[in-house]
Amino acid sequence: MKPPRFSYWLGFVLVIGVAVLASADTIELNNGAVLHGVIVSEADKQIVIEVELAEGTIVKREIVRRADIALLTRFTPEELAEREMQHAYQNTRRYELNRNQSYQLSYYGQVINGVLQPFLEKFPNSPHEKEITDKIASWKAEHARLEQGTVLYRGRWVTPEEQRNIERAEFETSQRAKGLELYNGTWFSKNAVQNLTDADLTHTSREWCFGPKFMGRGS
Repeated sequence: MKPPRFSYWLGFVLVIGVAVLASADTIELNNGAVLHGVIVSEADKQIVIEVELAEGTIVKREIVRRADIALLTRFTPEELAEREMQHAYQNTRRYELNRNQSYQLSYYGQVINGVLQPFLEKFPNSPHEKEITDKIASWKAEHARLEQGTVLYRGRWVTPEEQRNIERAEFETSQRAKGLELYNGTWFSKNAVQNLTDADLTHTSREWCFGPKFMGRGS
């Protein structure tokens, strides 16, 4: 299984970028629609807002006529800080250990040093502090086991050689379940193996009858 695509820089750039543009705002339209995002410019007749999608990881710029606005709410600095923290927390939740399979060794450092630890440093008193601290400990513990030469495979810690043996045995079982047989390192149908065996026996018989060994006996 491939690990989640590592894009913590993108996540933090979007969150921080949105935060510094302006106060986070909510625009309620006359038709009942609500836009959450950041106002980037205002004019007499219209407002341009960057609307957040996918929990703030994607922004889309919208132009809204003032005549269509029923209510405009600007977040306070405290609300903005809370919002930024929650965005960063949601980003950390994208990175979870797999109970069945370990990741590449380098990936653990990327997650710990690029996502989890920066969250604790930026939001030291958040309500998620203990959760992230425990998460870091779990990632470090699994990283340590990998450094000892074992891998997590289908929920079990095994050596790479043991993993290869398990995979080889499972592959052979699946091939035999399909009615195939291994012959000289290649998988064939049973009929093909029988034909190859007969051909080999015929070839061997001819060598015995007409080859140097036979000639030697008759001399």
